Amino acid sequence: MNFTWRRKLRRNFIRAIGFSVAAIFLFLHAYWTISSDNDIDYSPRLDADYESSQDSEGGIRIFDRAAFDSAVANMKTKVTKCVKTKVWRAKFAICVHSKARDEFISGSFLSGMPWERHVATIVGKMLRAFNGPNNVLVDVGANIGSIALVAAALKFEVFAVEPLKANNVRMFQSRELNQFEDRLRLIRNAVDFQRGRVKMTTMEKNIGGSFVQDEDDKEASGEFVDAVTLQDVFDFVHSDFYVDGGKKINVVLKIDVETYECRAFLGSKFLFDDPRFFIAFIVMEWNFRTKSGFCEACNGTMVDRLTLFFTENGYKPFDEYLSRSTPLDVSRSRDWPHGNVIWIHEAAPKVDSYSEIGTLLAETFLASS
Repeated sequence: MNFTWRRKLRRNFIRAIGFSVAAIFLFLHAYWTISSDNDIDYSPRLDADYESSQDSEGGIRIFDRAAFDSAVANMKTKVTKCVKTKVWRAKFAICVHSKARDEFISGSFLSGMPWERHVATIVGKMLRAFNGPNNVLVDVGANIGSIALVAAALKFEVFAVEPLKANNVRMFQSRELNQFEDRLRLIRNAVDFQRGRVKMTTMEKNIGGSFVQDEDDKEASGEFVDAVTLQDVFDFVHSDFYVDGGKKINVVLKIDVETYECRAFLGSKFLFDDPRFFIAFIVMEWNFRTKSGFCEACNGTMVDRLTLFFTENGYKPFDEYLSRSTPLDVSRSRDWPHGNVIWIHEAAPKVDSYSEIGTLLAETFLASS
């Protein structure tokens, strides 16, 4: 009895020390995260001496200096709020919308909490898992760059595809503030199963919830953009990215296109056969269910086809935290809970699961360095 009592006391004492250390790190992390010097008011530098934006083959539109100057000239306010933040081992500034316009993603950063920190951390780990220099992030549906900027801060090449002008303006400002011009390319396109002209409609208070409407939909109001295919995007990546020794480009593909994921992948059926790339990881939103069934852009049959498309090409699905070593049940892909799904190729390098404490510790030491 005496021995058992002592063992319990020792175990509780060690546990108390562990909680105390964790509390100290959490306090320091919060202090550095919400520090008052994190806010930056960004006034854009207009420069008319840059070349005009040109459409390259495949309808790809590069959001360059000329496109930025044109967009900013029509903005009601020339000052954008930007905040300093950190995610895992990445420290950077991100330019955001007002909370009234974007209550989720921008609101999260304005509150001192990076949006989907766990996803950004895992994407960073995926990029670092590769050997060699030929590693890129292709971020389709990049929004204001919450994932793209993490990868760029970790010194990886990034291609951020985003259709909305206002989001591209913020990413351009972030790129300039962080001096990421050498490794972050901005592409202003929607992605669909075929090329065409589409309307982007946004949700009130949630610019991240923008979605595609057909150009012929007379009732839809929004911003006209050019849609391209995933294959178009990857063709541009290959033409723009220097490949060391003619080797394959290792790709982490993150895609969030508001239920158009089915159309995007099924419209580029030979993407996984492209010998120029090894797409090892795919991080994608999986929100196809509605209260009455399935969304129009990706119905139950298309979900089945998409699932089969991945599995036949050597991918297995996992939850967005990589918390389990066993894959998700593909026979129940129609009923997977809303959120992100991570598809990992059978030949991909190993990536550790997400650890909240480990990420906070990395961010705390990063802030103090």
